[in-house]
Amino acid sequence: MNTICFDTSGPRGCVTLVQNERIVASMELSRVYGHNETLLPAISILLDQADVSPGELGRILFVRGPGSFTGLRIGIAVAYGFLAANPELDLVGYTSLYLLNRAAIKTGQNRVLSLIDARKKQVYAAFFENDAPVSPYAVLKPEMLPDFLQNNGISHNPFSMIGSALEPYGELLTQFFPQCTQLPPPSCLSSLLAETLQDPSPGESPSIEPVYIRKSDAEPNRNKTS
Repeated sequence: MNTICFDTSGPRGCVTLVQNERIVASMELSRVYGHNETLLPAISILLDQADVSPGELGRILFVRGPGSFTGLRIGIAVAYGFLAANPELDLVGYTSLYLLNRAAIKTGQNRVLSLIDARKKQVYAAFFENDAPVSPYAVLKPEMLPDFLQNNGISHNPFSMIGSALEPYGELLTQFFPQCTQLPPPSCLSSLLAETLQDPSPGESPSIEPVYIRKSDAEPNRNKTS
C-alpha cells in the first residue's frame, strides 16, 4: 500500500512516503510556517519520484495536533481533499505529543514528558509510561508542570523530557526536575508517523479529530464582537 505521512503542526513541516510499510523518501517543507504553499508540492514531488499517482494512495497519516492552529487546519484540509478525490482512502491521525513520546522510546526511555512550546508563555504537555498516556493532554504555564504531574499521580522519579519547549524553558525544567534527562527533539514527525504502521497496538488510539487544546486567537476575538 502507498501511504503519505505529513506533519504541519510545527514551524517547519515534513512529508514521508511509505510503500508496503517501508519508508522510501522524506522531505522537509522548504518554508517556515509556509505549509499552505509547500505541502502539496512536496507531496507531488515524492509521488512523482516514486512513480505513484494520487489515485494509487491507499492511506494518509497526519499529525492532528496540538500545535500551530493554521498549520493543523492546512494539514487536515489537505487530508480531506485527498479523501474527497478518493473516498476509499484511509485517514489516520496521531497527536504530536504522542509521537514525541515514541521518539523518546527509541532511545530506550519508558517514562516520558512530552512538551511543545505553545507560545504565549505556555506549553502543551502530556506524560507517557510504556507508550501509553497517563495524564490529560494539557496546555499550561511551565511553572505549573510540577503540580500537573502531582495532580495526576505521577512521581518525580527520573523520566525523560522531549519537545520544542525544552529550548525556551530548559533551564527552568532542570530546576524543577534535576534528575531527569532532556532529549533533543526529532527533526521530522512524519517519519515517526510512518513507524506506527509497524506497530499493531500503538499506545494512543488513532483518530482523525483535530486536537487544539487551546482556543485559537480568532475565537476570543469573535466572542468580543458578538
